[in-house]
Amino acid sequence: MARVVWSRQALADLNAITVYIQQFDPDAALRTRTRLSDLGDSLIFFPHRGRPKEDGRRQLTTAPPHIITYAVEGEDVTILSVHHGARNID
Repeated sequence: MARVVWSRQALADLNAITVYIQQFDPDAALRTRTRLSDLGDSLIFFPHRGRPKEDGRRQLTTAPPHIITYAVEGEDVTILSVHHGARNID
């Protein structure tokens, strides 16, 4: 059975994004966290929809400005990181 696994780094990234936004707007922080979590979990249905990277990873640009980086291994998806699109992570 296929599954989506969030790495420790991705969970830490999601938490950091939430904490940062919460300083300014707690409701927006909750909406952002929910949106990012739902988008990550939805990769179970269409795991190859993100843009492929040269190293085999894929990136899904969410409703701006966040990017979810993940790997597809067989039927499983591992979410590796979540970051703001303005950050140069490559």
